[in-house]
Amino acid sequence: MQTKEKLIALRAQLKLHKLQGFLQPVHDEYLNEYPPASAQRVHWLSGFSGSAGTVVVLDDVAALFTDGRYTLQAENETDTALFEQHNSADTTPEAWLLKTCKAGAHIGYDARLYTKTMVTRIEKQLSTKDIKLLPCENLVDVIWKDRPAAPTSKLFVHDLKYAGVESSKKRQDIAAVIQEKAADALLITAPDSVCWLLNIRASDVEHTPLALGNALMDKEGKVQLFIHPSRSDDAVRAQLGNEVSLHDPATLKESLAKLASHKKTILCDTTQVST
Repeated sequence: MQTKEKLIALRAQLKLHKLQGFLQPVHDEYLNEYPPASAQRVHWLSGFSGSAGTVVVLDDVAALFTDGRYTLQAENETDTALFEQHNSADTTPEAWLLKTCKAGAHIGYDARLYTKTMVTRIEKQLSTKDIKLLPCENLVDVIWKDRPAAPTSKLFVHDLKYAGVESSKKRQDIAAVIQEKAADALLITAPDSVCWLLNIRASDVEHTPLALGNALMDKEGKVQLFIHPSRSDDAVRAQLGNEVSLHDPATLKESLAKLASHKKTILCDTTQVST
């Protein structure tokens, strides 16, 4: 599909979902600036390959917002007849929406890609014109028919001589903090933190040895790692030990719901956890 065809297809989805616009940031659900190929939605849709930015697509106009590092790159990589170009330091996506949209417009977004902090900030500004921010399925994914598969690189052990501290000691220390805060569990969604905690690495993204996954740690130091078990081998399982279990990422929501049903208190970083 050519860029113009992609926009036509995306606008058809807007109509189907009764939306007047859709927000698509560069980063993925882990807030990575450099997401894997399967999550490079802005690049696929617009051609822009920079590490920071947001595309907003409305019924009749689209815009790309990025910072001063990418001004020339954005103009070179995108069709300026199809995408307005904006420096986000001068005009934010929400400021542009206020100026461009009619009062009462509904703007869709993929809740996996936005933290509560982000959503609250945007909603506060849009509310001055009664513009609603509505979570929905990712409309880019819907039209991206040849989208690459999510990364499945093998996990490997980050040797103690580099890590410096055994994973078991890190887990003990963090479990003590969970208990001090009178909580029951900690949700960790930043892949670099997950890798640090468990002394593991992978090759899910270029240039950084990240394993893309989440972890749920209880107050006793036991960890549920939401990375498919098929990605580990005997060396990794030995490294993780009996206190760490691997689970299909699709089961995270179920695990959180189970804790919530038992009225358990779950700690998390609201600047990192998606809505």
